[in-house]
Amino acid sequence: MVERNPRSTKLSKSYLFREVADRVQSYKRKNPGAVLYNLGIGDTTIPLPQVVTQSLSGFFESLSTEEGYLGYQNEQGNELLRKSIIERFYPDTITPDEVFVSDGAKCDIGRLQILLSHLSPVLIQDPTYPVYRDGTLLSGDQSLIYAVCNPENDFFPNFSGSPKLLYICSPNNPTGTVLTYTQLTHLVSYAKEHGALIIFDAAYRYFIQGEQHPRTIYEIPGAKEIAIEVNSFSKFAGFTGIRLGWSIVPKTLKGLYDDYARLHSTIFNGASILAQKCGEVVLQEGFEACMASVEEYRANTKAMRDALLSEGETVYGGEHAPYVWIETKGKSSWEAFQYYLEEKQLIVTPGSGFGKGGEGFVRLSGFFHPSTRSAILDRLACSSYTSTLYS
Repeated sequence: MVERNPRSTKLSKSYLFREVADRVQSYKRKNPGAVLYNLGIGDTTIPLPQVVTQSLSGFFESLSTEEGYLGYQNEQGNELLRKSIIERFYPDTITPDEVFVSDGAKCDIGRLQILLSHLSPVLIQDPTYPVYRDGTLLSGDQSLIYAVCNPENDFFPNFSGSPKLLYICSPNNPTGTVLTYTQLTHLVSYAKEHGALIIFDAAYRYFIQGEQHPRTIYEIPGAKEIAIEVNSFSKFAGFTGIRLGWSIVPKTLKGLYDDYARLHSTIFNGASILAQKCGEVVLQEGFEACMASVEEYRANTKAMRDALLSEGETVYGGEHAPYVWIETKGKSSWEAFQYYLEEKQLIVTPGSGFGKGGEGFVRLSGFFHPSTRSAILDRLACSSYTSTLYS
């Protein structure tokens, strides 16, 4: 029998969203007529803009012609897309050769974890997006520092244990909170002083409103010397199934830039040319239509947050992110999950699935379709919805 990798034994038995799906399916089998609304996994629901799909259709057809066919391309991403990313998000800050286009931020984090498995200890915000923790456990023998982020410390991690690698997500998944310039400046100063590296996940930057919060870590002076930023088309452009993202690896990181370029080209042949074409169109003529979808998700989240507050719930986040983070008032996270499922027919995400620091909370996502907003708000505003379960 093939011996099992001992690192796999460090993981929980089930990935969070697999467990959620299994519980929902069990409920559906027992209640086949129930109408459920999903406020759980952060999957987009608004269709792609037609300008994107129409452009892709023509590009796809061209692949059947001698002059239009394309085979292997630059594994770092086509130059037009990388330039468009710079123009849209990092003007006068980053150069196109510092952009690595990929099949999504989650996959990039996994590749970075291979490269950075020698760094220890590793600071992870608690609660946290599971891939930071699980990928670290799988990739090496690094020690983990779980920095609890809760209302008492304004969801800002401390620095005990002198970490050499820090995973920071802002706007944050799952808490829906966002770092200030002062907080992010403090993180950058710490990393520079202690020779640490920050992996900055900015996948929700498009939900930040106003100018009071940084949208990229490179707005902070000196960040290019100590930070890699990952980002994604998934949430602002609806590419959760298309799969397209990017990482910024500044050349000022010296040897690390060369190492990542080597690793990237070794285990990755580049993002799909179809996905990259969609990305080009999104960043050009399709951008405003994508931002209109973001505004709908913002409206969902605000309405949901307001409804919960009016019911006396203790709510965090939701102002600069598509997630709200709710205290469960004496229930465990999974008990609260079952309450929302059975009493309100709403699927939420238990906070404990994001780490010990998430116990006592649930996360609600604003990525539901706007057409269901009224029905969802009705259910959130009712202490019990059992009299109108079925339609």
